[in-house]
Amino acid sequence: LGGVVTPLPTGPAAPATTLSMSGGTFGAVDGSLYSQGDIGGRAYTLSLGKHSNDGYRAHAERRADGAVGSISLVEGERSNLKLVLSQNWTRSDSPGPLTGPEVAADPRASSPFYGLDHSDERRSRQSLVGDVELSSSAKLTGNITRGFRRSDVTRTLPLSPEFVDTKHRELRADSLTATAKVTADLPLDTADGRIVFGVDAAAHDLDSTYYQLLSGGRVEYDAPTTAARAVDERGAATRDSVAAFAQYELRPTDALNIVVGGRLDTLRDEFTPRLPSMGVTQEATHNAFSPKLGVSLRYASTRRHSGHLY
Repeated sequence: LGGVVTPLPTGPAAPATTLSMSGGTFGAVDGSLYSQGDIGGRAYTLSLGKHSNDGYRAHAERRADGAVGSISLVEGERSNLKLVLSQNWTRSDSPGPLTGPEVAADPRASSPFYGLDHSDERRSRQSLVGDVELSSSAKLTGNITRGFRRSDVTRTLPLSPEFVDTKHRELRADSLTATAKVTADLPLDTADGRIVFGVDAAAHDLDSTYYQLLSGGRVEYDAPTTAARAVDERGAATRDSVAAFAQYELRPTDALNIVVGGRLDTLRDEFTPRLPSMGVTQEATHNAFSPKLGVSLRYASTRRHSGHLY
């Protein structure tokens, strides 16, 4: 599981721009640019980054470039809407492991078995993030995000110290996700309460193809040829999901907080082998309910000591 936190502007930002550049040994270069301000009264942020390194060993180059930006589309008293864009590129080579005698001869050399190993990957996300004030005590927040990933990776698997197998993988993954959530304060006569409920929905699509490049020993890898690439395995998968969730928070006192909630998920998966892979389409549907119960009690709060029980 992973997550991304994107800072978003919350009003007109004071114009500012910062630039950072650095360099070092082994061809290391790092640069970043950050800018914030407003365009026609619309707050924006922009962050650019670049990294490159030739590596200590031969065939160990690494490159990474990225861009993240956001701009406010609607900035009202009761509603906000922002567009967030991100793009990342990473490229790297792999020198592979060396034997003891090879390290003694040249610790900066690369293994001849890994001369084809390379990774080239692109990731992109586009999001619309917004909120609407429904009343003085209730707010609707939501987002819709499109993402894609393109990956070309060549990897070598050592089957023995002197016999390896090299394959190339082309991966395409696309996703569309959406979330809507309502948060409402429910003040009671003797306590403060809050209710949160909403829905999640997502559609994911993945296509993966493996190509057989080369296999063998030193003779085959001393002068590798990859002109004829044969498709080894190929398949496509999809996942569609929808979920509903709700949570009630009650604070009877300043020291006690109680949370009760639950989430119901429905997921549908499908996998289809594609020629030359053999087999039939596999489908599966899963339903899962996840209950939640939490209690937090602050048992001490003084100048010298504070503590909580959960």
